[in-house]
Amino acid sequence: MTDLNEKDFSKVQQALSFAYREKDETAIGDAWQNRVMARVRNSATRTSQFGFKAAFEQYFWRLTPVATLALLALGYIISQQISSFSDYETARVLMGNTWDIAFSQLLGTS
Repeated sequence: MTDLNEKDFSKVQQALSFAYREKDETAIGDAWQNRVMARVRNSATRTSQFGFKAAFEQYFWRLTPVATLALLALGYIISQQISSFSDYETARVLMGNTWDIAFSQLLGTS
């Protein structure tokens, strides 16, 4: 904090005393409150926009629903692929072959 010299201190004191004397005569409308709140909101967002962490958090929360839907869709597709085999066919593949060949046949890679 900076120290004020006597001249600056008297200016501040005069301005504050004038504002105090005129407070009853001055009508403050809703527009003033709206402007003040808009400046507060803008100043809060301006300071929080800097830095990697703030940008990461913003994108992380925006992409969370998309990633969730993608994982659910992938799980559904995989479950449909696996359940498309009949029980007899799955048992035949697992009993007749080694594990490596059985899994590769289940996944359709061979």
